[in-house]
Amino acid sequence: MFAHRQFQVTVADDMPNCANRMAAFVCATQMAQRLDLSRPYINGLESENILQRPPKGYLLGASIIAYIGASAACATTITTGNRNQ
Repeated sequence: MFAHRQFQVTVADDMPNCANRMAAFVCATQMAQRLDLSRPYINGLESENILQRPPKGYLLGASIIAYIGASAACATTITTGNRNQ
């Protein structure tokens, strides 16, 4: 009934470089560009404790994950909110 298909996944040679980029520290302007947001919005996310900025700058990978997590939580709250209000 179903044809068996075989495929192969190839990992790019630059995967360690990708991991290094995600562990890099970036400034607020670079973080805003990466997330396609404005710099003042990044500052607002920091004041709401969604993003943390140590003295070196924002940790790229962790900051992206924190932003996506906060966005997903906000979207869930909006879609499951009380409709009787």
